[in-house]
Amino acid sequence: AHCTFCGLNGGTMAYRGMPSGQAIQLFEEMFTRYGDRCKRFDAVDNIMPREFLTEVFPHVKAPDGVSLFYEVKADLKDREMKTLSAAGVTLIQPGIESLNSGTLRLMKKGVTSFQNVRFLKNCLQYGIVPVWNLLIGFPGEKEDVYQKYVADMPLLYHLSPPAGAYPVRFDRYSPYFTRADEYGLKLSPYDFYRYVYPFPEESLVNLAYFFEDRNYASEYLSKMVLWRDSLGKGTASWVERFNGFDGRLKASLTLDQNGAGAVVRDTRSGEAVFHAVDDLDTRILRHIDANGWGLAEIAGAVGSDAQSVAGRLERLRSLGLIFVEGERMISVVMMPLDPAREVDATLLTAVKKPLPIVASV
Repeated sequence: AHCTFCGLNGGTMAYRGMPSGQAIQLFEEMFTRYGDRCKRFDAVDNIMPREFLTEVFPHVKAPDGVSLFYEVKADLKDREMKTLSAAGVTLIQPGIESLNSGTLRLMKKGVTSFQNVRFLKNCLQYGIVPVWNLLIGFPGEKEDVYQKYVADMPLLYHLSPPAGAYPVRFDRYSPYFTRADEYGLKLSPYDFYRYVYPFPEESLVNLAYFFEDRNYASEYLSKMVLWRDSLGKGTASWVERFNGFDGRLKASLTLDQNGAGAVVRDTRSGEAVFHAVDDLDTRILRHIDANGWGLAEIAGAVGSDAQSVAGRLERLRSLGLIFVEGERMISVVMMPLDPAREVDATLLTAVKKPLPIVASV
């Protein structure tokens, strides 16, 4: 599907990818010629060809200390993330954009908030740094989305943060541009065009690529303006806690098990806190590790009655161990299988640099 705000490939949306055999040969040649002095190779693809996950990267291994960058979709499975990590694809730009399923539907992403949370967990699990933006201000987006973001961000401090919270940009050729009336948009070129080009407004409209909505009476726009500063501060705190820039313990959230039982070690606040969990708690956390689940499904899977499970879920939620949207939920705890690898610190600087607000399609 064509994301509503994406204006890439205005000429044609037809997909063209490099043959897998040619890609393998190119990687081998590049690594041989430049691998001893170039420590990062950036792919220029708009999106990684899906077949590369089975036909290329199982046969490619970047030299030690070398990383590959790709733009990817955020619907990659666990085994696919593991394949990328093993090949050296340790820096990616996924089209996450949002942690709210309603907003993701507005932009026609084809994924849910639970898939995006799971994706961020997998990135940490396999030592991959995702570079992404939290986009706000979509036509139809409600204020409760922003309220939930502010409440949820501290739960996710141990996962790779967005570079910041930025208003969505309306680009030429995007569905928002081509169907502006349908979305109630009154688009006008960004102000900087008027300072660069001495042309009348009609000419600027034909020339510009970046637009903004001048329909200031729009409810979505007024709500976004009210919450923009709070969301910006929230993402800045997320970056600070994830990296430990405040001098306190870096944020982490892990389930540790030994012969005496299990405990969740939580340093998201900057201090080490330990939450005792018993066998039923652990079974629940494991079951909801990967997807958004409802109460009845969870109770059946862990072999307990719904009332008991509901009580446990309420406690786990009060401890900030699960992400909830509607009646579904996913654990945000990192599980002990395949322990999270330490991410190369030189790559983490990427999360502090704002990116152009253009997403993978």
